[in-house]
Amino acid sequence: MAIKLKKLTDEAPRPAVQEILAAAREADPTTPPVRAKTPPIPAAPEPVVGLNIRCRISTSEAIAWHAAQEGKSMKALVMHALAEKGIHIAPDDMEDRSPSRRKGR
Repeated sequence: MAIKLKKLTDEAPRPAVQEILAAAREADPTTPPVRAKTPPIPAAPEPVVGLNIRCRISTSEAIAWHAAQEGKSMKALVMHALAEKGIHIAPDDMEDRSPSRRKGR
């Protein structure tokens, strides 16, 4: 005969914090009131997608030159230009997060 195991999902749901506090108040009414602190739920990170732009080499070289003059990556330069046009750009996308390359490569 096989033994049936109870699945964890079949367990009774946990009582809400308010129910636990109400039960504690009933058990000892002299206990001072407490406020339950619930930790904030962290927001799920926004997915990152690729954006591929094809352009003439002269355009790419011009963007690269201006980016080097400003000490930014090409991506950061383009994101700042889009932001100046009024397009909402996520703060993380405004940062230059390109890996630093060793000199001589």
